[in-house]
Amino acid sequence: MPRQYGFDDNDGTRLRESEIPPVRQAVSRRIAGTNKADIAKWMNAQGYRGTRGAEWVSMTVGRLLRTPAIAGLEEGPDGELTETGKPAIITPEEFLALRALDEKEASAPKQDAYDYAFTGGLGVCGLDQDPLTAARSNSDAPGYRSTCGKVRIDAELLESHVGEYVLAELLLPGTQAALEAARQELAVEADAAKARIKELKAAAGQLASDYLDKKVSRATLHEVERQTKAETKKLQARVRFLEQAIAAPRIDDVDKAISWWEDAPGKSKRGITSLLLTKIEVFPASAKGIRTVEPGRVVLHWRSKGKQSSTAC
Repeated sequence: MPRQYGFDDNDGTRLRESEIPPVRQAVSRRIAGTNKADIAKWMNAQGYRGTRGAEWVSMTVGRLLRTPAIAGLEEGPDGELTETGKPAIITPEEFLALRALDEKEASAPKQDAYDYAFTGGLGVCGLDQDPLTAARSNSDAPGYRSTCGKVRIDAELLESHVGEYVLAELLLPGTQAALEAARQELAVEADAAKARIKELKAAAGQLASDYLDKKVSRATLHEVERQTKAETKKLQARVRFLEQAIAAPRIDDVDKAISWWEDAPGKSKRGITSLLLTKIEVFPASAKGIRTVEPGRVVLHWRSKGKQSSTAC
């Protein structure tokens, strides 16, 4: 059984001096309102590691801060806390404050899931072209984040900004014909992707047969299976994305486009936008905390061959 962090022994009778400051600082940060994930990041940045040398994560920070022993307490079967007389790192009052915070968070109503419009590969990082993923900020505001961590942007800010350009395009003459042409183009791509998935499944079956006939080695079998699964997963995600675009609603009354955009679900916005744009590139803000879309931060790549290929906005 691993020892309790902050102590030299399992019984909690001897404190480990080097681990007292990080525990106290973690507690202070938590009581001040810092979430556990950010406390874990701070502890890792300071070089602190767990008892087995692993980096901290929100779960292990939570476990540490829920342990009564750090306050010289123990919890009885009925949940009552009593003092043990053993060394303590924090005060009982601080531990009760930690517990109250956990109880408050547990009882708080859960926020509805945000309906993101530009996930699935439509929004990409301008630095490395990796897809943007959904991620909430420290204040729990919905946003988009790059895998490299260098690009973050508020979801409503990006979606309303791009929406202005999309709606302006929908109001132009000839756009409806361009949308239908895009649907057909994407339908061809989707059919090709589905055909490739079938090919991969057939090839995997043939390879398995060859392995049983001892025509290929186990190592070859496993490597090809790994590559096949990776390509199939990527193709399946692409097919889902394309099918959403193909199924995007037809907005015949362009005068109602603005009101439609405000109330439309994320997948419908994503579908319409995908018929007009091949991708939305997002670059880092010039400084932390920027709450506007600075010139050049968002670049729209238009699908129509008759338009300029991209628009920096």
